[in-house]
Amino acid sequence: MVTGFQTISGTKYYFANSGLMQTGWFKINGEDYYAASSGVISAQWVGSGNTWYYVDAEGKMVTGDYVIHERVNHFDANGVWNN
Repeated sequence: MVTGFQTISGTKYYFANSGLMQTGWFKINGEDYYAASSGVISAQWVGSGNTWYYVDAEGKMVTGDYVIHERVNHFDANGVWNN
């Protein structure tokens, strides 16, 4: 059984201690992470209503100032984009 971050055929996934592939929002050591509904972990915008978050290439939600495509974006302590 695989657990933790795994790269399979060049694509990153995360498997819980139970071996279950994670999707949506999940926590690792108190930090927020996100995987698409397919389980793929990548740098991406994640929207919820009018609220936007960004997760880095490791799937970790960013906070503070973070550069995306050569533009500085600001995310509050909860990861909410507020540019």
